[in-house]
Amino acid sequence: MQTIRLEKAAWTFNEEEQLGVPGGFGQVFAGWQGEHKVAIKRLKLTAEEAAHRELKIAASLEKRVLGHVVPILDYGQDAESNRYFLVMPLCSESLQQTLDLKTKVYEMDEIASICKSIILGLLEVKDITHRDLKPSNILYHNGVWKVADFGIAKFVQDSTSLETLRDCLTPAYAAPEQWLGEKPTVATDVYALGCIVHALCTGSPPFSSKPELQREGHLNLVPERLARLPKVQANFVGQMLRKPQDARPSLKRCLDVLSIIGMERKDLGDPHRKLINAVSQVEQKAAEEEAKTLRLQRADAKRKQLIEDGENELLRIRNELYRLLLDSSSEASLVGDFCIQLGDAEFQIGKPKRSTSSASKNIFAKDKTYLQASQSLPIMATPLTQSTIGVTQVRPRSRRYTWSATLVFAQVGNEPTYRWYEVSFYPQFTRKGGDAPVALDCFSSDFELALSTAIHTYGVAYGPCGVDGEDQEKFFNRWIELVAAAVTGELSKPTRMPLTEFC
Repeated sequence: MQTIRLEKAAWTFNEEEQLGVPGGFGQVFAGWQGEHKVAIKRLKLTAEEAAHRELKIAASLEKRVLGHVVPILDYGQDAESNRYFLVMPLCSESLQQTLDLKTKVYEMDEIASICKSIILGLLEVKDITHRDLKPSNILYHNGVWKVADFGIAKFVQDSTSLETLRDCLTPAYAAPEQWLGEKPTVATDVYALGCIVHALCTGSPPFSSKPELQREGHLNLVPERLARLPKVQANFVGQMLRKPQDARPSLKRCLDVLSIIGMERKDLGDPHRKLINAVSQVEQKAAEEEAKTLRLQRADAKRKQLIEDGENELLRIRNELYRLLLDSSSEASLVGDFCIQLGDAEFQIGKPKRSTSSASKNIFAKDKTYLQASQSLPIMATPLTQSTIGVTQVRPRSRRYTWSATLVFAQVGNEPTYRWYEVSFYPQFTRKGGDAPVALDCFSSDFELALSTAIHTYGVAYGPCGVDGEDQEKFFNRWIELVAAAVTGELSKPTRMPLTEFC
C-alpha cells in the first residue's frame, strides 16, 4: 500500500490492484480515502521530465459541473514520489472492456446512445481538445457513458517532445494530423469518434491492428463504408474520417446525425442499393488518390487537398445519382461524360470548376463573406470549387426550359467546416421569358451581389441546401422529382420565387 498527498487530500492505493490495462499515458489503480473507494491514475511522466509543471487542466476540470465527463476528485504532484496523479470516481467498466467481450453485438440504439454521450462530453469541455479519444477512455459511471482523461495529452505535449507524445498516443485512433505532427483541433476528436463508431459496428477500429500498417492506413487509406449502419450514417462516418481536418463535420452535426441511428428513414430502394455496390471501387480509388497529397505541409497545399477532397465527394455523389437514373429505365442513356437523356429530359451535373481569376486570393480570403439579404438565409463564406446541376425539358422546342442550380463547396452559417451546398437564383426585374431558377458562377460578381444586402438583378430562388452527408437523400429526391416532371413534359417555371420551402 502506498500513500500519496495531492492538492486536496491524502490517498492510499494498492500498486498490485490494477484497474484495466495500462495505457499510453499512465496506469490506474484501486485507491481509498477511508472507506471511500476511488480510481487513482499515475502518469508515466515524472515531475523531472515535466519540469515540475502544474496540472492546470486537471485543476480547471475539477471546478466544473459535468454530466458526461468523468469528474476529477483530486490531482497534482505527490510530494514524496514526485509523480503526477489524478483521482477519479470508481467506474464500473470501460467501453474497451465491453468491446473485448467477443459475444457483444451492439444494437443500433446502443450505438446511437454511446455516440451521443461521447459527443455531449466533448461539447461540455469544448474549450479543450481531448487528443486521445478511444474506447478505454470512455467509462460507465452512474448509469452514463462518460469521457475520461481530458487534457492529459496536452499536458504531456507541453512538457516533453513530440516524439514522447507519439509514443503515448493510441495508434488505432490517432488522426492523420497527429501522425504528421500538426496541431490537433476538435476535428481530431471527430476523427477518433469515427474510429470508435467503426469499433462499435465491427468490433475493431478501421485500420489494421499491425503497428507497422496503422500509420499508412490513417494517412493514405479509406475504410470501407459500414454496412451495418443506415446509408445516411454510413456516409457521414466516411466524412468524419476524411484526411483533411477542415473537411470533417462539426461536433454539432455529429450529434444531430449519430444520435438518430436506428430511427426509420425513407429508402430510395433497389437502384440506390445497386449504385452503392457499383461505385464502391471507383470511390475507394478516388479517395486513396486524394489522400496521397496529405503529406504536403504548406498552407496552399492544404487548401488544394481540401478542394480535391470536395471534388471527389461530388464525383461520388454524381455517380450515385446517375446510376439511380440509369437503372430506372432501359431508355435512359449517358451522353458523353456528364449528360443523361431520358424521354424529354436531359440531366447533368457539370465538371467541378475552380476559380481562374487573378482575384482568386481575395475570393479565398478568410474574411470574405457573402452576406444574405434576408435574416432567414445564412452567410456563405470562402467558396473553393463549384459545379452546376440542371435538367432540361427539350420538347416542344418552343417551350424548351431548363431548371438549374449552382453546387458550391463552401462554409455556410456557423458551420466551421466545408461541405457541398446547392443554391439557385432568379432575375428579379423581368417577368418575360428566360429560365429560372438558374445557376450562377460562384466566383462571379452576380453570385456575390445576389447573396449580399445590395439590390441586384438576381435574387436567391432557394438555398443554400446541404447536398452531402445527412442531406444526400433529400438532394437525390429533389432532382429525381424534377427529372420525372421533365420526362412527362410537366416541368415548368415556378410562378413565384423565392421558393421558401423547396429544400
